[in-house]
Amino acid sequence: MKILIVANHNTNSFSPFVLEQVESLKKLGVEFDFYGVHGKAIRGYLSNRGALIRKIRQFNPDLIHAHYGLSGLLANLQRKVPVVTTYHGSDIHSGGQALFFSRMSLLLSRYNIFVADYMIKLSGYRGRNVVVIPCGIDDNTFQPMDKIVARKQLGWSLEDKYILFAGSFTNDVKDPELAKAAVNCLKQQKRCVSGHVELIELKGYT
Repeated sequence: MKILIVANHNTNSFSPFVLEQVESLKKLGVEFDFYGVHGKAIRGYLSNRGALIRKIRQFNPDLIHAHYGLSGLLANLQRKVPVVTTYHGSDIHSGGQALFFSRMSLLLSRYNIFVADYMIKLSGYRGRNVVVIPCGIDDNTFQPMDKIVARKQLGWSLEDKYILFAGSFTNDVKDPELAKAAVNCLKQQKRCVSGHVELIELKGYT
């Protein structure tokens, strides 16, 4: 089976969870290729239509897996190859145009995947071609361990307080300014004066 992945590539890299999913399915003998979308908002995505169709002709996939609503809409501008679209959150709960175009993708896609239950209700979608599949966790990389041991391995202080930000500080969708404001507020609380408080960016994992 041949699957073409269609996903945002504006940072010249695909999201780690997209690549991890591909690597897992490769073990089952699935063949993959990628089309990276360059451009923002609806006009930016739709400007990729010609290049995507050429990629489809070249790779001749059995299925297209699009990540995020706008990628799903773009992938469905052709009707030869069936499209499965995964919705990751901001495409649904951001509202406005993102939700509007995601709803179009929901109607056009052969099958739809949500990473959380609440997103189905929020989308307003009532079709049956939908399933909830949360993004998996590589338990070879992420696994429970003693906090003191982990801090020593990372070279972190045992007294300071660390808050992990699940995303890049340059990604406005994640609202990093709100996270920074919350940490600054926390620093002012008396219970935090005994140690330094640091907000850490998990850019490479989301």
